[in-house]
Amino acid sequence: MKYKLCLHLVDEKQQLELAQLLQGLLPPPRQEYVDSQDVNVQDGWQCRVSVYSLLPGGYWVEYMVGELYVNDHTYNLNEIVLRFDENSATAAQQLLHKLLQSELALVLDVADLHLRVQRLLGRACMSEMPLYDEDNVSTVFYCHLPWHIMEVSKAWGDFLTRPLNRNLLRHLRVKLRRMRSSWSFCKCLLSEDFFEQWQGLFKSWTTLLGYTREYDVALSTCRKIRQNRLNGTEINLEVVSRLELLLEEMRHKLATRLPTVRQLNQITAKLAELMFKVYLLPGRSEYKKQRLRAFFRERLVKWCGKLSNSKTYPDVKNMEQLHKKRIRIKRLRYALQGMPELEVPSRLMRTMKSIQDVLGLIHDEYVNTILIENILREHQEDEVLKYQCAMFCGWERAKAEEALGGLPSLWDSFRSQLLDWQREAL
Repeated sequence: MKYKLCLHLVDEKQQLELAQLLQGLLPPPRQEYVDSQDVNVQDGWQCRVSVYSLLPGGYWVEYMVGELYVNDHTYNLNEIVLRFDENSATAAQQLLHKLLQSELALVLDVADLHLRVQRLLGRACMSEMPLYDEDNVSTVFYCHLPWHIMEVSKAWGDFLTRPLNRNLLRHLRVKLRRMRSSWSFCKCLLSEDFFEQWQGLFKSWTTLLGYTREYDVALSTCRKIRQNRLNGTEINLEVVSRLELLLEEMRHKLATRLPTVRQLNQITAKLAELMFKVYLLPGRSEYKKQRLRAFFRERLVKWCGKLSNSKTYPDVKNMEQLHKKRIRIKRLRYALQGMPELEVPSRLMRTMKSIQDVLGLIHDEYVNTILIENILREHQEDEVLKYQCAMFCGWERAKAEEALGGLPSLWDSFRSQLLDWQREAL
């Protein structure tokens, strides 16, 4: 079976350096041609392709330089595509290792340009991937998991090249959580040691980013309070800004612990290592003859049952229980987003998002209360800060209480919709 792995150059200014690197690592190309295609009226691509074929080890390398055109935006193409099979995987990995040892910022991306255009249009369909086979559960190794690995790699590249953009930090954490959810969903197909090794890495990345994200949530509350003042309330802008400055300082200290763009290739190397291993996984023998949708349904019966069979409301006084409920709902929602084969009602997905948001507000209030207590413990003599923190906590408490008011009816609606979908689809 032939596999593909694509490295994308993040900084187009390094295009000449990448070409020189390839010249030093590879013999002259066997073939060069221009590839262009219009996906629709205004979207498509045009690029020059250099093919280095039948290299030692039996793998192929393609180098693509050009542009993608999507929704009136232009995206640069600087791609190295490795084509390999089980016999040439080791040789392909050796070349990949040499490329990632350079100082060029590289991430994993979708090798198929048609799929990349569709993804940018928000219409990417996993079933269009070359190795997709709905009759074989191994498709999760060839399509589903590699797709998430590429999404995480690209999100790391976006964030580390623009580390001050807090939306990109949140975006990266979402991609990691989707990866973790899909990884957990496929746990029964993997050996326990292999599963735990990589799940541990994903969790360590999510946790590292989470510490900084917690300060972003608190700072968002500060900005909302300031905006409230600007809209005519009597909140003192200087008092609020003082807490905001303190939180910004604490966030900055935490942010210095995050990886930098110089470490991007190390992250890409780990994800590429996983990509190779996932491609070549044999899979558990008891699942080899199972069809893809049958596997999804079997797993979802267990995952959904843990939520739909719970007839009691979440205990709002038990933060640990609330957090576990939120994690289960979030994990199920993210996993479903990675299974386009299953037609999940949009209403159910929206309800899961709503309940996740409600439980998130309650959890944020809990986390921020601890954060404020720690701040006050270090500034016991600052009366102004005490007033400010009380105002902050009051704002958070009001949001949480409002969210709690609608939780019972939202939970009933969620269980009802989930049970209906289980009966119809599973």
